Amino acid sequence: MGAPVLYLRRSARGARLAGVELIGDGLDASWNAGSREGVEVATEAAAWVRGQLRAARLPARLAAVCLDADGALASWVSSPVGGDATALAASVQQPGLVHEIDDDEEEHVGSDLALSADAASPALASITPMGVCGGGRIGALATPDLAARLLLDALDAVGVEAGEVVSVWHALARAWDPGARDHGTRGGDRVVASEGGGTAAVIAPDDAGRLLWAWSRGGEVIAAGSCRLRTVGENGDRRALIGRDALARLAVDWIAWGAQLGASPGRVVALLPEGAWDDEASLASSLSAVWPDSTVDLIEEDAPVETAL
Repeated sequence: MGAPVLYLRRSARGARLAGVELIGDGLDASWNAGSREGVEVATEAAAWVRGQLRAARLPARLAAVCLDADGALASWVSSPVGGDATALAASVQQPGLVHEIDDDEEEHVGSDLALSADAASPALASITPMGVCGGGRIGALATPDLAARLLLDALDAVGVEAGEVVSVWHALARAWDPGARDHGTRGGDRVVASEGGGTAAVIAPDDAGRLLWAWSRGGEVIAAGSCRLRTVGENGDRRALIGRDALARLAVDWIAWGAQLGASPGRVVALLPEGAWDDEASLASSLSAVWPDSTVDLIEEDAPVETAL
């Protein structure tokens, strides 16, 4: 049995640890913080993780720690140095850098990210370059990570090795991108492999009522985003519905990203729980209308994020 993955659920725009879920082969357990806040939440969560690993007779090691989408922002950055990955990565670390062209116009030479105060602080957030597509543009993901850092410190204090830290978009791409065959995930076996290593898009809702999407090449994310979905039901039994309005927002995002990165997905993998699609037209035809000339794979998956992990 491989090491499990720890999924962090956060709130308050990513600043507060709301709960964790430990996911692995034959292991799926969750812990909720309730109304508790502060450093003691990370301490209690780490102790719970250590106890679960001990009870399952597993080594004190996690394959990865995965952050949910709460509070994260994704955009592209411009650089005057073309496709040099090192220089592009450096420009990502300078959010909001601008110079004036004239009195009415500004050109962003650093980050185009509209960062919140939390996400703009290096002490509270990580700003990660995504894959380089050429043309001097690169995607960047800003993730508030203070809650994650506190938990990582607490895990280290109880002797749990955390492994790598990834975003939920990276997890989805690695698991479901048809070109990411080398990861050997359960999800990858359910999609026919891509030829030529082109750009793929993965679409999946999370349990917080967001529709997540990621573009990737060979499982490596080059663009990402999310949008809020309409939810129905009572508290504790709420579910998100995906309609043509969500796909229209998706199309607007994709057109903007495609124009900036010079990339476009030729393969779309949509993972939806049963009953999530809320329209008379079929989802396949609606996706094809939104993004023509792409191959669409529809997979019924009750918990796409958890399955990816």
